Amino acid sequence: MQRGLYAAAAGMCSLLTRLDVHANNLANVSTTGFRKDVPIQRSFPDIFLSRYRDPAGMVTAAAPVGSISLGAAIEEILFSMQPGELQRTGRPLDLALEGEGFFVLEDAEGEILYTRRGDFVLGADGTLQDPFGRRVLGEEGPLVLSGPPTIAPDGTVSHEGSVVGRLRLRWLPPEALVKVSPSAFARRDGGPEPKVAEVTIRQGYLEMTNVDPVREMVALISVMRAYEAAHRAIRAHDELLDRAVNEIGRA
Repeated sequence: MQRGLYAAAAGMCSLLTRLDVHANNLANVSTTGFRKDVPIQRSFPDIFLSRYRDPAGMVTAAAPVGSISLGAAIEEILFSMQPGELQRTGRPLDLALEGEGFFVLEDAEGEILYTRRGDFVLGADGTLQDPFGRRVLGEEGPLVLSGPPTIAPDGTVSHEGSVVGRLRLRWLPPEALVKVSPSAFARRDGGPEPKVAEVTIRQGYLEMTNVDPVREMVALISVMRAYEAAHRAIRAHDELLDRAVNEIGRA
């Protein structure tokens, strides 16, 4: 009977995490270049059996009892790389990518980041930057402009007919990336080196979020109902335990 309590409580904990994930997706429904998060849930036995085997293949964690799960937990939170819709803005510093790849940024500490968010601006020193002051990198380093540029589909940046440089466009597999902000990623330690991306630049466009607000709302409602059901299950188990203790006491 206590096993049911543990399973319901574990389910409530994982549901709270899922609730946070879906709420965060909805909060970023208007964030340019945002990639929605996807929670991956596994039952405890699956996690134990896949993660706690010694070199001889022996299970070192507690094995499940019977066919009933010991509960569930969020094993990891991934992000979807499904592309978002392109929205025309007509602004020369707004750029969108068609195909798999990223713009490359450099923050104030010199860390290299990757993003699909292309609503760029010109900094006080003439460098092309994202809205948070991180410099947009070209193949030869930060791009310095003296005015609104013309950007070819292959990433070549020109100003008044003169080539200024070329955007550094790279690709990494999703498993090699870790999300560090709603629309920026860093390369995971030990991950593969980035490759040159085969993408097309669309100047005057922005790639919007890939969040479907209707699906996220449905998921949010489903999680809330499941949480309420788990709460009711805990109350029912508590009442049964109370009756059992009282019956033993009378006996």
